Amino acid sequence: DIKEINSKSKEVVNIHNSDFTFVTVGRLCNQKQQYIIPKIASLLKNDSINFKWYLIGDGQDHNKIKRLITMYHVEDEVFIMGNKNNPYPYMKMCDIYIQTSNFEGFCTTTLEAKILGKVVITTDVSGAKEQFINRVNGLIVKNSTNDIYNAIKMLINDKYLYEFISNNVKIFKYKESDEYDKIFK
Repeated sequence: DIKEINSKSKEVVNIHNSDFTFVTVGRLCNQKQQYIIPKIASLLKNDSINFKWYLIGDGQDHNKIKRLITMYHVEDEVFIMGNKNNPYPYMKMCDIYIQTSNFEGFCTTTLEAKILGKVVITTDVSGAKEQFINRVNGLIVKNSTNDIYNAIKMLINDKYLYEFISNNVKIFKYKESDEYDKIFK
């Protein structure tokens, strides 16, 4: 429900101040592969990028990811927020929504981020090419730590590309909204 997603996204949440904010939503499990996030965060931190990365969700990999956050010394950059009844305010306030999945049927959270007008980086899983045109309204990357890291760096360093994708997501969002309203009303 597009109207409900937009309405719920207006809830106020407290986040840390940073130049860039990233969000990933999903069960903390092997399928979603969030365990690569601490290493990516470490690479970004070594590049002196001021960012915060919020993981919304919980699951069997919670402790593993927490250990990796400590191991890579990114406790001030990566935050496991746990399950949230309403993840949309976090998604709404992010600069980049990042999906790190090994595999998906159809990734609902990337569609929700797109509905909220967010720039999305997603791994090349089922449904990614149905939702996104690479480098037009999102980035579709290979499923690797380095490819996700490089995509984040590209969007941070190439303001033109970031704005181009951001503007296109907003255009597509309204077109899709009209289509969804026709189908579901």
